[in-house]
Amino acid sequence: MALHEPLFSIIIPSYNGARLLERCLSSLSQVRFPARRREWIVVDNGSCDETSTVVQKRFPGTKIVRLPKNLGFTGGIAAGVSAAQGRYLVFLNNDMRVTPQWLEAFDEVLRGQQAVCATGKILDRTGEYVDFVEGILLFDGHALQRFQGARAKNFQGLQPHPTFIACGGNMAVRRDVYLTLGGFDRDFFAYTEDVDFSWRLHAAGFQTIFAPEAITFHDHQATSNRLGRYRRGFLYERNAFACLYKNIDDPFFHSMVHLAWVTFIHRTRWIVSLHEPESLIALRSPFAEWDAQGGPSEEPPPRSAEGIFETARHDRRGLLRKGMACLRTGDFRKVRERVAGIFSDYLKASGSKRHSSSAGIVWGHPYVQSQLQALWDVSRSMHRLQIKRMEVQSRRRVSDREIFERFPPWIVTTYPGDDELFASPWFRSLLPKDIAFRFASLREVHGDPAVERDHSDL
Repeated sequence: MALHEPLFSIIIPSYNGARLLERCLSSLSQVRFPARRREWIVVDNGSCDETSTVVQKRFPGTKIVRLPKNLGFTGGIAAGVSAAQGRYLVFLNNDMRVTPQWLEAFDEVLRGQQAVCATGKILDRTGEYVDFVEGILLFDGHALQRFQGARAKNFQGLQPHPTFIACGGNMAVRRDVYLTLGGFDRDFFAYTEDVDFSWRLHAAGFQTIFAPEAITFHDHQATSNRLGRYRRGFLYERNAFACLYKNIDDPFFHSMVHLAWVTFIHRTRWIVSLHEPESLIALRSPFAEWDAQGGPSEEPPPRSAEGIFETARHDRRGLLRKGMACLRTGDFRKVRERVAGIFSDYLKASGSKRHSSSAGIVWGHPYVQSQLQALWDVSRSMHRLQIKRMEVQSRRRVSDREIFERFPPWIVTTYPGDDELFASPWFRSLLPKDIAFRFASLREVHGDPAVERDHSDL
């Protein structure tokens, strides 16, 4: 590398985030690292606000890449990578603030330990609670942030160590490796692209190191909230399935894809029954009273209103817990957004009932719509997914059997109906016997180690 070229290229995609970006770049200006060895690159992702103007006036040394429209996180990163000159690429969300030692910590892990990829610790905006210290892969391609919401004081003194997932909002990777592996899949737009890349990285024989002193503070979902929760839901579901389909290797392919698809359908059924209960009668088999042998069917009747409202109460309790956490940290803006979201859901659901008729089914609830849209998009994209799968598997050097011995996939109850599904004998009979799955509830995954477990496995 020539002496005048930077060592690190920090890439920050931003969509209508001038206010957030100003705080992010102000924190970067305090980073302890030679200016000639790093460059800041802001990708203006088709913003309608004053993003470019703010960057030009307040941070004149920052390189700006302007896009004509919003290409998502993955498209923004791709544009930034094309403009980058550094040996290492660092990806940072625009709603992050970094600590002064942040880039030094990445440098120590990447060059000092000869790693090709590293990911840092992410705390909430107050620094009191954990946002990211470890990502875990779920059996169906989804992922979760372990210990999210735990007290940050219980995660001091961690040492660099191998981990499976590099969080895309605070990660660094050697540019040649990133490009060789194909980078983030641009079809993902946003969400799970980092899980997909991390899996490809391990399969190709590399590893990711957790850099505990590469610390950022995250104004959680300040940018992603602009997408809306149901558009995010579409991306979560579609991208998780694509992640699994592309990456799981041949010995486990059929069994794991089968499990993921069955789970996808099962969750869709529950989402419909919860948010569009009036459609359940129309969706029943026209031969529901008789099975294939000519006798009465043993299929259970549609869920009762009592069961539906019990699930709704469970969902409200979850929202209440999140609301109390926001109040505890003083984030009143987020409380307002959650309350507004609840009323919006109610109004949309009420509107769908007014326009439904016995002549057909109207999918009015946005959660039901996003779930069905994800199913539709996956089914129409299978040819493209198969081509990508062949490319990914052609670069494989390490089997998933070896990867899962170090980072076993989890089975976590995260959706209504998961308890029923994961406890069923037929579901468990489909699990590959060669994989030591870890079963847990969402509370156990997010649990505070000082209360519920130690974190010696970190």
